[in-house]
Amino acid sequence: MIKNIQVRLLLLILPVLLLSAGGFIHAETGNVEKQIPVGIWMDITTIPRDTDKMYKIIDDLKDSGITHIYAQVFNRGLTIYPSEVAEEYGLPAQRDIFKDLDPLRCLIDYAHSKGVKVHAWMDVLYVGYKEPGTLLRLYPSWEMISGDGSKGCGPQEARQYWLSPASPGAKTYLAKLLGELVSGYDIDGVHLDYIRYPDPLVGDCGYEPDCIGGFTEKYGINPMNIDIRQADQGDPKSMEELALWNTWRASKVTELVSILAQVVAEKKAGVLVSAAVAPIGAPYGSFPGLLQDWPYWIKSGMLDYVIPMTYTSRPEELRGLTRWTALLLDQRYPPICGVQIWKRKTCDDIIRQLTILDEENAAGAVLFAQSYFNSDAALAVKSFLTGQTHVDNCHIPTFISGEIPDKPLKFAEIPFTSSPPCVDGDLSDEVWLGVDDFQVLFDVMKPGREWPGDNPWFKIVYDEKGIYMAFSISLPDSVSEQRITARDGAVFYEDSVEIFFDPFSCGSLFYHFAFNRLGARYDATRLLGPSWDCDWDVKCQEKGGVWQSEIFIPFDGFWQGFHDLKEWGFNVCMNSPNSNKFISWAYLPGIYAAPHYFGKIKFKAKSSENKPNPLN
Repeated sequence: MIKNIQVRLLLLILPVLLLSAGGFIHAETGNVEKQIPVGIWMDITTIPRDTDKMYKIIDDLKDSGITHIYAQVFNRGLTIYPSEVAEEYGLPAQRDIFKDLDPLRCLIDYAHSKGVKVHAWMDVLYVGYKEPGTLLRLYPSWEMISGDGSKGCGPQEARQYWLSPASPGAKTYLAKLLGELVSGYDIDGVHLDYIRYPDPLVGDCGYEPDCIGGFTEKYGINPMNIDIRQADQGDPKSMEELALWNTWRASKVTELVSILAQVVAEKKAGVLVSAAVAPIGAPYGSFPGLLQDWPYWIKSGMLDYVIPMTYTSRPEELRGLTRWTALLLDQRYPPICGVQIWKRKTCDDIIRQLTILDEENAAGAVLFAQSYFNSDAALAVKSFLTGQTHVDNCHIPTFISGEIPDKPLKFAEIPFTSSPPCVDGDLSDEVWLGVDDFQVLFDVMKPGREWPGDNPWFKIVYDEKGIYMAFSISLPDSVSEQRITARDGAVFYEDSVEIFFDPFSCGSLFYHFAFNRLGARYDATRLLGPSWDCDWDVKCQEKGGVWQSEIFIPFDGFWQGFHDLKEWGFNVCMNSPNSNKFISWAYLPGIYAAPHYFGKIKFKAKSSENKPNPLN
């Protein structure tokens, strides 16, 4: 359900409001006004039980230039403020640690006196950690269920428990709770977090009777019978059924977003509704994402803005995630991006992230989180906000103008070889001398940026057994320390090569191979992650400042029975973290895991006689 016409009009003028003097998120520090305003998530552990401490925190935030606080008011199924709705449902009125105090009212009153806005941050569906918690103990029928029938997901020592977005009872309770919150408090916005399903690699969820029943009635398919492994292998029927099931479950989350947004619109005009979203949370075909179709929530007018959780320890990756988010929003709705401040090494590191958001014309930044907001972080924000030139209030952010979609599709033909190379890292094999190389040139994070020095290249051939690839990369003066040696370690955070195959050309699934300079291997599929393993080989050598490597991937290593050598989706990416260099063969929109934008490879026949595929 789309909010009223006033809210839809707000979306049309939101970019202006973001930057206007009295607008939505506008930071002022001294006499300097900044295009990129900064907010912060105030997690429940940092909301003081003492009013003097609360005032001190708000004063410090205001002094650093932060003008928006996202205060966690609903966490693990309980409120921090006294709730009559919770009591009606037999729940504690508020969390015990805040007994005899209404911290939300104190926070709002003092923050508003300082010109700081407050958004009520709600962990909507995630309600229990390590145990189901009070809410689910009282209402077990509201709980999300995994495909194996279990409740909760993740490792036992850190198990999470979730409400089902398909549960009528859960939806009614959340709507009543939100209505009470908006009516009873002078909040500036409502911020919806965990408005999604768990990571599918942690738990395949959504198998509650309320969710299964409607799907089976509509499609005549029992989702319990959908074989995810068969879909991962490219079985057309399984892929189609899984895509339908993904769409259905995602629609349950969207329905809940619509209900909550409508409650806010009906209870009080002017309260903005936002959501914390995962950049890769939207479902696409057989890939479920987090079943969080946030681009639709914005484009349909349900939400006023989203805050993508663009957390990364590498600033250039933040740039790429910001560009990807902008692309999914059709370049029209400015995202306010989440910024990681934990495990940041220096004040300059945080400034760099904020500067990148400024360069990418994001509408703002929100820091995660207050518990990590130390003196260095405060100094970083203040330095950033005061160190820039004045930005005209009427300036409207503009995003990249469709750079990626306008790029030509990369295409390559793979020759057949009857004399495969010896996989040892030495590229002097005769087969490599007789085939073309493909340069890896495209800057994924910032298209158009040029890198000095020799460009890396790869070559590729195949025989009856599998695919062979050779790589040559000139090493920069500063290379990252190679520490990863274990199988399926995070080699992509070091100097590394990543290879993606989409044998089904479906644009949603892929096989992922990666290795670092030590030859440590990572392999995964998009549905099963690194739990999938392939018996492939890689060898590396370094000669005269050049990193040379060879790999062999057997066809039967993909999946037993896989034998179709038609046109595949394909890409190669290379990482040089110390140089902030993340480049690709195909034209990608800010992230690597975007199979819709992969290039294509075609397996050439052995001769002009069009010999059949060797595996048929």
